[in-house]
Amino acid sequence: MDPGSPFQIEFVEVFAEGDPRALEHEEVRWVLPSELELIPLAPTDEVFAASRGEAS
Repeated sequence: MDPGSPFQIEFVEVFAEGDPRALEHEEVRWVLPSELELIPLAPTDEVFAASRGEAS
């Protein structure tokens, strides 16, 4: 998904307990796929969301 990157990221389903905490960012929040275009995303995240048809 990241042109020129030598890395491939694979996702594995996991189950976690408790509430998420923002350790590296100002906040953590859940959004609907249709809301992704309303929040600022990193360039690679924008490409990923657009490839899934969930952001423009």
